[in-house]
Amino acid sequence: MKLTWEEAVRAAVHRFYKRHNRDDFYRQELIDQELPQIVEDTRSRGKTPEQTLTWTLERLRDRKEIKFIDYQGHYRLIR
Repeated sequence: MKLTWEEAVRAAVHRFYKRHNRDDFYRQELIDQELPQIVEDTRSRGKTPEQTLTWTLERLRDRKEIKFIDYQGHYRLIR
């Protein structure tokens, strides 16, 4: 089943939380650990999935699902 980017990134954040037992994460950690799964889940063919991930994190932040911690790409899951 194809997921939207929001659904796939939300799932990736929750997988990260469960795997590491911490609610804060860096954008780069998601890229390194989750981007291949996100791309597969969304069936994305774009040339800049890292930028789409960043845009999607910003949308999740605007929806108050995650919190922006600093300008180093540091976020926190709001549970």
